Amino acid sequence: MPKKKSLLSTGLMALACLVFLCPAGSVSAFQPGGSELDAEQLKAGIAERVDNMLAQQQQPGNGSQRPLITGENIRLKQVETVSVAVDGREITLYAVKAGLEFSGGKTAEDIMMVVDRTGRLEVNVSQVNTGRSPFQAAKDRLKKTEIDPSLGKTIYSGSGDQELVLVSSPFCPYCRKAFAYFAEHTDQISEWRMMHMTYQGQFGSNAAVWAMSDGMDAVEPLELMRFAYTELEPPESNAAGKRSQEVIAQFMEKFSELKERWGTAEQGRYFLKGKYADKARQQSRRAGNELKVQATPKAFINGIPVTGWAPARYADLLNTKKESKKEALYGQEQ
Repeated sequence: MPKKKSLLSTGLMALACLVFLCPAGSVSAFQPGGSELDAEQLKAGIAERVDNMLAQQQQPGNGSQRPLITGENIRLKQVETVSVAVDGREITLYAVKAGLEFSGGKTAEDIMMVVDRTGRLEVNVSQVNTGRSPFQAAKDRLKKTEIDPSLGKTIYSGSGDQELVLVSSPFCPYCRKAFAYFAEHTDQISEWRMMHMTYQGQFGSNAAVWAMSDGMDAVEPLELMRFAYTELEPPESNAAGKRSQEVIAQFMEKFSELKERWGTAEQGRYFLKGKYADKARQQSRRAGNELKVQATPKAFINGIPVTGWAPARYADLLNTKKESKKEALYGQEQ
């Protein structure tokens, strides 16, 4: 059953969808130069915008007091300079990640935007020929996620430049497409980790995850994953226990090492479920809580998240030269 969204979270989702366009003739408002971002004005503007949205979405007749959102509730977590050329003039802008905080330590989802130095105008610009934002690299840095090394297992190490974490499920068709894409581009990957999500509606996915978790100790990991994401068939049985045995039997038929390790499919089911069922559930929960994974596939290329089957985006990030760590303008939250 879907969770009921709070007024605050609904308002922030709406905020993320809004686009403020610069009025005609407003290029001069940017006034390129060495001036820094007016952080206080920006925080006040974000606060007013959020507060107005929450007020509009408050149910009529609801007499409960809603706390006023002010600039004191806004923290600028990261700010990076970007630039764009307009009519031959280089204009300095700022890519911003801001957080919303309340008394008692409560927080809300981060807000990301590109603004002018006054903190009054949000700028959304796309290249006409590609539709891409000229600020994409800066936006990616704002979204970059530090992933705990204990999440997922390394299935490949190579001489490429890019670090990849792929969160997927073996019977998800788009996960299989994503796996196949990255398997064809291992020359660009330095380390590839995988996390497997289990879904109640994907029968047999639990057993497949157990089998992959244990099978990595006996079979070359990338070959094991390649089988699971290209050849493994969903089970046909209506009984949960039989479904698991069908999946495990396929692994055993493919890899003699696993047949020797697990014995029969029934024995393998009892062994694998006892050893990995809780661990698999914990990994799924952590993927949701720590990495904000709500659907698969989700790839993290050098920590930059890409949701869904997105081969053009994968190619873009795999072909991007890995940057050294760059300090934001604001090293500490403001």
